[in-house]
Amino acid sequence: MRMEAEKDYLRDVYEQMKERFEEEARRRMDAEEALQRAKEDASRAVLTNCDAEATVVSLCDEIVFLKKVFAEEQEELQAQLQVANIRVDLEVSRPDLSTALRDIRVQYERLANKNMQAAEDWYKSKFASVAEMASKNNEAVHAIREETMEYRRLLQSRSSEIESLRTFIESLHKQLEDLEDTQTKEVTKYQMRISELEQDITDAKQEMVHYLRDYQDLLNVKMALDIEIAAYRKLLEGEEIRLTYPSLPALN
Repeated sequence: MRMEAEKDYLRDVYEQMKERFEEEARRRMDAEEALQRAKEDASRAVLTNCDAEATVVSLCDEIVFLKKVFAEEQEELQAQLQVANIRVDLEVSRPDLSTALRDIRVQYERLANKNMQAAEDWYKSKFASVAEMASKNNEAVHAIREETMEYRRLLQSRSSEIESLRTFIESLHKQLEDLEDTQTKEVTKYQMRISELEQDITDAKQEMVHYLRDYQDLLNVKMALDIEIAAYRKLLEGEEIRLTYPSLPALN
């Protein structure tokens, strides 16, 4: 009974550990799926961040290029205006043209500076927007990396727990197998002992039958001897009477 109770206890513990192992395996699978999703999000964020950085670099290059173009156009216009001023100075009879050209130059410079400033402001705004986007992407990438590391730590923890449970379950399974093997050996030993006792009982019955037969034979011999003794006793009694009373007629 004690061995059977121990076996039932080990079987219950084994089933509980098996269910816990399966639950931990499901949790590990969920963690792996979450880690995979985090990796995919991180990859997309990295790609977005790379695109944003490429856009920033492209905008910077474009700003430099436009500044260079505006500078070259402004230098060329100033050179043309200087030539025109020289020609106007030579034509003293036409003072109004020189004044008009100076006004045109001032207006053009003002317009060029205004356009240059507007373009620079627009590109600065665009650059700031892209830089902010890149910063947010960097923060998102950092958050995803932190989350990924957390999932990895969780996965390692689950893996350790699962390995510990697997070892414990294997130990329980080994104990259960050893107990079943011991129980099988005990049952076999008891069955052999029962067979030996049954054979002893059979031998004892056969021996008892033999003893009974011998006893019956002895009893028959005793009865025959008793009859013979009784006959001899009767003869002896008759002979004794004859010797004691010789005058009595002989009994036929």
